[in-house]
Amino acid sequence: AAPATTTFAVVVTCYNYRDFVIEAVDSALAQTRAPKQVVVVDDGSKDGSQDLLRERYGDDPRVTLLMCENGGQLVAFQRGLATTSNNIANAA
Repeated sequence: AAPATTTFAVVVTCYNYRDFVIEAVDSALAQTRAPKQVVVVDDGSKDGSQDLLRERYGDDPRVTLLMCENGGQLVAFQRGLATTSNNIANAA
């Protein structure tokens, strides 16, 4: 019998992390076992992160961008997790 396949998603939170967020997302996408989805939650950055993310991943179907008001890292992670669990469950 074929082994069961498990799908998974990666959540990347970003707050004024412009210099590093592209590297983090690209790393997640380049893994040997690629995630079904990468959700990037920008938590109200003021450093141009949102524009950079839209420019780089706006048309990439593997990446979901959530641009939110600042709520803190835990809130950002919870927002991302809620998005992935819904999307992964529907895609499986």
